[in-house]
Amino acid sequence: MEGHYRPTTDPAGRTTGCVIELGGRPIGYLQFYRWADWTHEPPQDGEMEIPLAEDPWGLDVYSGEPDLVGRGIGSRAVALACRYLRDARGARVVMLTTDIDNLRAQAAYERADFRKVSRVLDTDTRGGERVWSWLMRWDAMRGGADEAAPA
Repeated sequence: MEGHYRPTTDPAGRTTGCVIELGGRPIGYLQFYRWADWTHEPPQDGEMEIPLAEDPWGLDVYSGEPDLVGRGIGSRAVALACRYLRDARGARVVMLTTDIDNLRAQAAYERADFRKVSRVLDTDTRGGERVWSWLMRWDAMRGGADEAAPA
């Protein structure tokens, strides 16, 4: 994992990547970006409509080491990233997507104070087909998650 993602952690890039570590062990990866930096045209039918006027940040998370699932580590990492975006980057809104069937991820994001907004046809694909996902939103004005609850 580290060899694959570590080169993407350049803070000067449009996307900032972060390796999630626990006791020095790389256990996950997350990246964040201003959504407007990656959106160039109005959405077509079936595409996500992101409220660009709110200058939302996007967050992508890759985790789930089998021996660490269910310990709340992902929720805490996501909450920490949102607090960083709020405090250091001035983010008011952070959004992400998660597969409709991934109930564990949805619960983890809800523990980090995300709320489901709408079902969207994500740009991620499986077997060449785009997948239905939940678009989820974190709002700094609602207070945001200061500490994610343990799983």
